Amino acid sequence: KNCDPDNCRYAKGFFDRLKNATEDIFTHTDLFDFSTVKDFAMKHEICSFEYALYLSYFCDLIIADYNYAFDPKAHLIRYFDVDDYQPKLLIDEAHNLISRSKDMYSASLSTTNLINLRKSLSSMKPSVKNDIKNCLEIVESYDDKIAIDTPFFDKFMNNDLYVSIKRICNKCETIFSDNKEFKNKDEALEEYFILKDYLMISELFGESHRFMIRKEKDDFVVNLNCLDASKFLLDIIKTRCFGTVFFSATLYPIKYHMDLLTKGEGKFLTLNSPFDKDNLKLIIRDQISTKYKDRKNSLDEIINTIDILASSKVGNYIVFFPSYQYLDMVKDVLLDYPYELIIQKPNMTDIERDIYFEKFNDNSTTKIGLFVMGGVFSEGMDFIGDRLSGVIIVGVGLPQVNFENNLLKDFFDEKYESGFDYAYTFPGFNKVVQAAGRVIRSESDRGVVILIDERFSYQLYRSLMPKEWSHFRKINLDNQLKKELEIFWNNK
Repeated sequence: KNCDPDNCRYAKGFFDRLKNATEDIFTHTDLFDFSTVKDFAMKHEICSFEYALYLSYFCDLIIADYNYAFDPKAHLIRYFDVDDYQPKLLIDEAHNLISRSKDMYSASLSTTNLINLRKSLSSMKPSVKNDIKNCLEIVESYDDKIAIDTPFFDKFMNNDLYVSIKRICNKCETIFSDNKEFKNKDEALEEYFILKDYLMISELFGESHRFMIRKEKDDFVVNLNCLDASKFLLDIIKTRCFGTVFFSATLYPIKYHMDLLTKGEGKFLTLNSPFDKDNLKLIIRDQISTKYKDRKNSLDEIINTIDILASSKVGNYIVFFPSYQYLDMVKDVLLDYPYELIIQKPNMTDIERDIYFEKFNDNSTTKIGLFVMGGVFSEGMDFIGDRLSGVIIVGVGLPQVNFENNLLKDFFDEKYESGFDYAYTFPGFNKVVQAAGRVIRSESDRGVVILIDERFSYQLYRSLMPKEWSHFRKINLDNQLKKELEIFWNNK
């Protein structure tokens, strides 16, 4: 929305109506959630976003996304850039902050962004045409250094590009200041903010960053990739907070998480699970390889395992895969089986996700969800009670082998001498533990987890398993698996 008071009735006179709106909401409730704030804001015709920020001053507890505390582009200035407050941070699902924080301290822009900005401001003064032309020439000069599948990268960013982009942004600010309205202003602002983000991260660029340029068809994409954001997280924790607690059910191994969240600083506490381990039937099938080259050969065994589990008891089950491609291979075979399939699609909306989640409320017939590890259904979803009877996890969750992850591996090899584990093994196994955690969500839940991959018998992966998994059974014979499941379901 255009926040100019001349264009927005919720901005015009905002402070004139703020006091009455605040007294009104205080009179009726002390929990300011999304719908409540919106309803009172609409009632008093004030901006609901600014209203929520103002109300936060009077709250004892604020629940928000990580980026409101840690993202340099989005953190709440009123709490983290002034001396009046020293918030205490309770950081749930802390294992996710490692990858999220790297994204927060990375930036990306493309030649398409520059071309679109030039087009949007073609008739405006001061002209940005020559500066954008200079930018494009700098980026395109890397063409002969880029291979088809291998981007160019360097430990140092291109300062000439930085200076050129800064010049463009300065001219944009003059244009926006001198011209409240003009054709294509929204489009120009969108591209301008991308360039501003690039400049902000450029100011933070250091030894944990890599400058990278890749070619995508006719487009060049420039990235400032943050490989390790622990330095920035620790600075916020030490200088802007009164106390911080990171917590999660999957902080395995603890050293890896401490290294990448707080540079190894701080104390840790490990608590026992409150759930009876006998309520979880944990089975490993380690005679099946799910490595990329073996996936076609693994299909029959995976289908058999799914069928045996789904036939053991009427209920809802989920099979987690390392990729959509693998999921589709199994789906095509499962279509011939008498089960209702719930199949995750890429880029699902919140509404689509909620519709899928609601399907698990009914367990009168057997349904099988085919989902990907690390996706929205493998974390943060509580399938309490009889909503979920079992989970099958295919593979050890390793991230895709690609140029960026290999950059991480090389970086962590230098830093911790554990490059492959820090880039692949540890974040992958966290996905496995999270996916398995969907089954037992309360003291009375009972269910089955089957891990399929030969690597689950390797000493490294055994050492990463929670101690509550020590009772696992290794079962590779189908008849034995049927018998074990029958005994488990009959033993109340």
